[in-house]
Amino acid sequence: MLKENTEIDKKDPLLRRAIYYAFDGKCFYTGRDVSFDDMHIDHILPQSEGGQNNVSNYVLSCGYINLKKFNKVNPKLIEISREVVNLCFSEKVVLKYNELQNNQKVVDTHIELNSFLNKNINCPILRTRFRSYVRYYLTPIKIYKTHSNGLKAKKPKLYYNVNELNELYSSWSETQDL
Repeated sequence: MLKENTEIDKKDPLLRRAIYYAFDGKCFYTGRDVSFDDMHIDHILPQSEGGQNNVSNYVLSCGYINLKKFNKVNPKLIEISREVVNLCFSEKVVLKYNELQNNQKVVDTHIELNSFLNKNINCPILRTRFRSYVRYYLTPIKIYKTHSNGLKAKKPKLYYNVNELNELYSSWSETQDL
């Protein structure tokens, strides 16, 4: 479970998505839109000056500004930036990161119904029957995937527990003329 002061590398892929989401894809320093692929995560207080690797010391930055800033230190800017980040962004980053991490755990033990059907049933009619059967007996988990550009999907993907699906499929297939 990530917290605002937890040590975390800025290269962590879930952290990159969480920061992009929390900062709404905008450079902290300029307010300009930054594509997910071009984003930089900048230390407010540079590591060379004792800055920590944690959410409260990270901001989303466009590459140009981050490279131009390098490790320059302006104490007043650092103080103001930290205050703004702590008031407006840190909690959002932590919440989004933990949500993404929990979603990943679910995806590891669950599967989309169509993926399950593609692996187990070749006949379209039987797929339709089993799909109805599953929807009647099992409850899915809805997950809004985050695209590679950092934006959240509009429609959720429905995931079912793999073990429950296998058990249901075994009992269902015994009643069918396969």
